[in-house]
Amino acid sequence: MSPGINDPGTAINGIDYLTELFSLRLQHKENDLICKEGKALIKIKTLSFDELLYNIMASIRTYCKHDIILVQKLLVMFKYLKARGNKDNRYLDSIEKEVHTLLIDVKNSVSNSRDIEAIFKLARSYGFETNLQLTRKL
Repeated sequence: MSPGINDPGTAINGIDYLTELFSLRLQHKENDLICKEGKALIKIKTLSFDELLYNIMASIRTYCKHDIILVQKLLVMFKYLKARGNKDNRYLDSIEKEVHTLLIDVKNSVSNSRDIEAIFKLARSYGFETNLQLTRKL
């Protein structure tokens, strides 16, 4: 997704790998304890799923928001992650937030109304809230 490499195939593979990594992260709590004989020995604090997802998606959106195929792939990723079991219902809120942010960027970056409508239709079909106005203000 680097601006110097125009290879959507590599970007799609990268999104596939990220999908699996995010899927694994959904299986863990924000904080975890290592216990021995009922006593907490170590408290493990990790980066929150919300922060992790935002930090990774912020850069991906920069390079993908204008490419309809990559946006579709990201929506497939979010659909998959939403359907996975997870340790914390807040993870679903994080996914919804990122979908909303992606749709805002698409709406503001893509000039073709047909493409924008197709992306919003796909997002709705996956069960994501798309209450944004489809038309851009000039």
